[in-house]
This record gives sequence, C-alpha cells and structure tokens, in this order.
Amino acid sequence: MFIEWFLRLFPQYRELGRKLKELDSLAHEDVLTGIWNRNGFKRLVEPILETMERQNGYQVRGGAVRDVSLVFIDLDKFKPINDTFGHEVGDQVLQRFAQFLKTSTRRVDIVGRWYQGDEFVIAFVGVNHQDALRHVEILKNKAKSSPMLTLQTPSGHSLQISASFGVVSVFQDPNWPIFDLLLLARKADVAMYKEKQAKGKT
Repeated sequence: MFIEWFLRLFPQYRELGRKLKELDSLAHEDVLTGIWNRNGFKRLVEPILETMERQNGYQVRGGAVRDVSLVFIDLDKFKPINDTFGHEVGDQVLQRFAQFLKTSTRRVDIVGRWYQGDEFVIAFVGVNHQDALRHVEILKNKAKSSPMLTLQTPSGHSLQISASFGVVSVFQDPNWPIFDLLLLARKADVAMYKEKQAKGKT
C-alpha cells in the first residue's frame, strides 16, 4: 500500500527536482549569454580564495594553485552601439563576446558576466600577474582577427567588437595579498578604466 502511494507521488518529486535544478541555473547562470552570472561566479571563485587564505594554496588536480588573477573586462563603445543599432544588436554583441571568452580560456578558468551590462570577468586559476597579463595580450590579439567578433547589423554596418581589460592578482603584492573577491574586482575595474581612458573609448 505504501509503495503504491510512493510510486504515485514519485513523478511529482521528479518534476519538483527538475524545477529546482532550473531555478538553480537561473540563479547562477546569465540567461542572455549562457555564462556564469555574478552570483554563480562568486559561488565558484570565493571558496578558492577562502581556501588559499587558510592554506596558502589550493589543490586542483593534485597541483597547488599559488595565485589567482582576476580580469575585469568592459566592452568599448557599447552604449553607442545599443543607441544606434538597438538592443537586439547589443544582445548579439554580448552573446558573441561571452562565447569568445568562453572558447578562448582554459576549462579550469572561470568566465562570468559581472552585472547585467557589458562588464565581464575572468578568474585565471593558478596564474600569476605577469602570466595573466600575457594571457590578456593573447586574448586582445585573437579578438582583432576573430570572425566571432565581427558582426553585420541588419542595416548593413560591420561592427568590430573590442574591449578594455584590467588585471589584478591575489599575490600581485606578496606583502599584501588580496583574498577578497569584491576588493579584487574593484581594483581590476580601476585598472580596466585606466586602459579605457588611454584608448579614449567608453
């Protein structure tokens, strides 16, 4: 009797589990781009930083991660693109750039959209500051020639998607390591803004 009752209820539990999984994805994944949203990014990166702070190292596949570098990214002239060509084109720009970042980084790295605008973030796991700067230069050079970042608008205009990058690392200053994700993000944002000012792009 109890088994029959449980089996009648089981499909409902299965459906509930499916809905809870969907809600978890919505809470941690960016719906537009398919990468991690801010909550999802924090959920993955903060435990790494906390463990590094406690143990001065984090085990990933048997190797100790001695540093984590945070890259803050802002698209160049995104507002004029939205204003001129509309939000549909703006959404395509965001989607393409997110896919470019995802396919141009390692599986161990974490790529996210920081807010709902045109700000993206990467956590290079196990990468120190100098190596992170080299990774970013590779990304910039790859972006210049990537077909993924050339977009044709419905009106026939060709858009080349570009971005500005700011890099900060946990042990960038060995005497004052930063294990707080929000503080790292603020410093990386400042570094990004300096590059954007130097290029004269907003």
